[in-house]
Amino acid sequence: MSKAGRNDPCPCGSGKKYKQCCLGHASAVRDTAARLDATVQEGLAHHQSGRLPEAEALYRQVLQGDANHPDALHLLGLIAQQVGQDALAVELIGQAVRQRPDYAVAHNNLGNSLKALGRMDEAMACHRAAVAFDPNFAEARVNLALALLAERQFADAMGSYRMALQLQPEFPEAYFGIGRVYQEQGRLNEAIAAYSQAIALRPNYAEAHNTSARRCRAPADCSRRRRAIERRFASIPATPMRITTSASRWSTCVSPNRRSPATCGPSS
Repeated sequence: MSKAGRNDPCPCGSGKKYKQCCLGHASAVRDTAARLDATVQEGLAHHQSGRLPEAEALYRQVLQGDANHPDALHLLGLIAQQVGQDALAVELIGQAVRQRPDYAVAHNNLGNSLKALGRMDEAMACHRAAVAFDPNFAEARVNLALALLAERQFADAMGSYRMALQLQPEFPEAYFGIGRVYQEQGRLNEAIAAYSQAIALRPNYAEAHNTSARRCRAPADCSRRRRAIERRFASIPATPMRITTSASRWSTCVSPNRRSPATCGPSS
């Protein structure tokens, strides 16, 4: 259907010219949408910098103008997830995916909060939805693998981690997850090798350092490894959690041993 011209009959069927009827309303709707999107971006800048109260206020301002704005719902839910309010996160991000069913990153973050609540089947379904809508979404594949690992589905977890590495070869969380699979299978040398690869990619990856050190079999070797870790950490600043924004993607990975989001690195 061609776009109505200013002097054409209004598509609403009123009999008036478009410019005298719905044109002004359509322009107002577009202006409002643009203003709300700009407010989301303003909130996102605060969010990325860790100023969560300021970000939350702006997202809520957007929802006052459009209660079903999917980005504002998702990002407000992500704040809830970051502060440990996973039930609220499920409610808010769930609303976002109902408004935009193909919202891959929202499905992924919804899965993270469901996982934190112990609802593993639902979490896996969300991560699978994220991958179905965006097959190149490496973070979603890692988060799916985490849920599979929690359910001791080792082969499927390993496959998901390796697919993530095909998509994003320098992905420390994927190598760490592979180490966890090997560890659960009792393949300690391979586990330590995978943890070492994660550390090589992110030298201040505390969880990988600690897990690798715990899995050393010789006490003297463990002692040397721990001293090396302490020396490295003395000179390396902590890496802040980052919310990625490429192609409207705001996502987190969740570590298997903690509920706080971990840096996933830039999305492709």
